[in-house]
Amino acid sequence: VFFQPRPQMNGARVRNKQVNGASNFRRAAPVFKPEEQRIHMLIVALDYRRTGRPLSCAAAAKSVEELARQCGVRWLNAIYDDQCTCENVLAAIRDMTPKCGPDDVFIMYIAGHGASPEDSGAQAGQHSFVFVDRSVSSSTLLPGDELAAAVLEGCPEQTRILFIVDTCYSDPIIDFRRGDWHGRQAILVAGTQDTYNTEEDRGALATHAVLLAIDKLSKVGRENCSAGMLFNAALYENDLVFNGAQDLTVQASPGFATDLMAWPLVPPSGYLSPLSRCSN
Repeated sequence: VFFQPRPQMNGARVRNKQVNGASNFRRAAPVFKPEEQRIHMLIVALDYRRTGRPLSCAAAAKSVEELARQCGVRWLNAIYDDQCTCENVLAAIRDMTPKCGPDDVFIMYIAGHGASPEDSGAQAGQHSFVFVDRSVSSSTLLPGDELAAAVLEGCPEQTRILFIVDTCYSDPIIDFRRGDWHGRQAILVAGTQDTYNTEEDRGALATHAVLLAIDKLSKVGRENCSAGMLFNAALYENDLVFNGAQDLTVQASPGFATDLMAWPLVPPSGYLSPLSRCSN
């Protein structure tokens, strides 16, 4: 169930469908070579408590932060709520990415609202993350292209890059078909909401689907799996537990594929996701 033929390596997005989950990567997850490879992780999550459209993303992001610490992430920076201004997020990216080595992994997790090009005044097709500066306005919208460009500019060419985006918005916001991503080793895993539904808070269900997938794969001896296998497992958990309440999308940068990157967040034996702990 977790293996599918590899699609063309053209940077296409795949939504709610399984992808190649084989393990064809040359570099294992950093946990298996801790002296040579390291993980740098930036977590950005907002609850928008000062606005009329609050969310409950921070709790899920705290669970991701807990996972990161268990996985031995060397450099971890978590930014929450009022700290999440456009300037602070970009400054954190520009501070962390140059410290990545060619064998390292840079992970960016973002949970919050998204905005359309019409809301932000951006170019057609350029969606934005909604950050804050005491309140939300057009000046607190950061185009996904600008955020991705900062990561691309800062990371060495051989650094593996993973974006995990969880929003109640209809678009993943990051798009590797925009910008100079060809030849880079980058994967996007995103949770979005159907365009035809009113945007609502769903408690970062995509994040919990990913955490459940990590939990279940570690229990069956699949710790050293590909990003494709992890996505397929998350898709399964999303359907089984949440009845597909959020759409799940995966994208590899042009010239790259989901089976060519080892999933970097590998917890120690006995890891339980938050929902598994609740059920127990």
